[in-house]
Amino acid sequence: MKTFLILALLVALSSAALNYEKVKEHCSKKAGIDVAVIDKAWKDKQFPAVDGIKEYTLCSLEQLNCINADGVVSLKSVKEDCESYKKFDCSFFDKCEAEKGNSALETAAAVYSCVMESYNLCNN
Repeated sequence: MKTFLILALLVALSSAALNYEKVKEHCSKKAGIDVAVIDKAWKDKQFPAVDGIKEYTLCSLEQLNCINADGVVSLKSVKEDCESYKKFDCSFFDKCEAEKGNSALETAAAVYSCVMESYNLCNN
């Protein structure tokens, strides 16, 4: 349930009309990844080292309006939505928002990995 909550938080942006399942399905197809790989990653609390995962993370963050074409990330809305649940500490979004890579693709993967790791560390 916690895994679903954080995933729901990632899609609960005021500017995003898509729900997580639609984003997950769309981006997994676009990246050539089975949806089960994404579900297993959250269940196992481990960022998967599989082909297409970076493309999946970039697509997901783009669909959620969390990253622009220059690789600039904004998780402010996601953090605010997280805080509205008042179930756990959401400050990790600030740390993850600061993650950077050499490209938008690398940045998206770093941010997504950070969110997954940080969420799982504070919500075990």
